Amino acid sequence: MQAFVLLLIIAPSLYALKCYNYLSSSENKKPSKTWVNCPVEAQYCFKNYSNEKVSSVWLSERACGTPNLCTVRSF
Repeated sequence: MQAFVLLLIIAPSLYALKCYNYLSSSENKKPSKTWVNCPVEAQYCFKNYSNEKVSSVWLSERACGTPNLCTVRSF
């Protein structure tokens, strides 16, 4: 019985998603990547990229994605 309870506690962490997280910009092109343990509700890793054409500034980052991060509306 104790082994079963221990398995229930450890099992979610074994299947947790891991993403590497970084923040890169036009000024810092070689970011340091770190692995992060995503929350249990995370289902994917996503990349966000922003670009400002006027000043040639860009920003790129990665992070864990939860199901409610993106929503699709149908009309």
